[in-house]
Amino acid sequence: MQQLYFLLWKLSNHESPIFMPRTAECLRMAETDSHCCTRLFCSIIMNPEDMDHLSALIHRLAEKKLFFAHQSVGFDLMAGIEKLDFKREFNITENFDAGTFSKPVFAHQRIGTNRNPISKIHEFVKVLDNGIGASVDICFVKLCYVDIEPQTDLDQLLNSYQEAMEKVLKRFPELTILHCTVPITTVRPAWVPKLKSLAGKYTTDVKLNEKREIYNNKLRKLYNGKEPLFDLARWESYVNNKDSTVKINNRMIPVLHSKYTHDGGHLNSLGRQQLARQLIFSLAEII
Repeated sequence: MQQLYFLLWKLSNHESPIFMPRTAECLRMAETDSHCCTRLFCSIIMNPEDMDHLSALIHRLAEKKLFFAHQSVGFDLMAGIEKLDFKREFNITENFDAGTFSKPVFAHQRIGTNRNPISKIHEFVKVLDNGIGASVDICFVKLCYVDIEPQTDLDQLLNSYQEAMEKVLKRFPELTILHCTVPITTVRPAWVPKLKSLAGKYTTDVKLNEKREIYNNKLRKLYNGKEPLFDLARWESYVNNKDSTVKINNRMIPVLHSKYTHDGGHLNSLGRQQLARQLIFSLAEII
């Protein structure tokens, strides 16, 4: 079993194996906690022969035509994929046209304007409508943490997203959409929000993460178990079998783990590789 952990670690080319739980603990979590890792990872731990299955799935994924629309955290994820051992399987490009999708490719591009999530959703649909929608196998658009602001109407945003995705699937029924939760941020040193909460107040970063979690829970409720979902926010808060959280209004709210970031919002080298691996696993589960 320890050899299997080493193989998984090498496959993902970790800087450090902090994500790998102990064998007995992982076996327990795989049976009791659906969030301990992806279904693929749990399957491999429970059934070592599935290691070949994972490699085969990644190879098959690399034979697909993928399109990812994003902003800065998306670039972090793509930079992370570039560092993974199985990066060599993928034809990654940021410069593409309709002809690019005549062969396997992992295309991605910056899309829309930060703090205007509707612009990202509309531009994502426009790119698909303008030539690549009929050729792509899997596509996804990721909003940014700055897209959730104090004044954001979460129900309106989710309705706009849902309607746009339904429109895409109606026009391109062979297409698969991977839905993504909104990324989260760190908060100021633990004693600051705690002191504020004792006074009945909360810092802005805590309140915004609460709002992001409300949106993400709505998205999970809408799609989890029904359509593919990459729970980016969940993985951003998860290290060593523990969630990084803060308490607000008697609820635990996930925050970006400090081990994964250099500025409180974007991913550092370790965060890029860890989250990129989970993205690839989520994509592979679709195949």
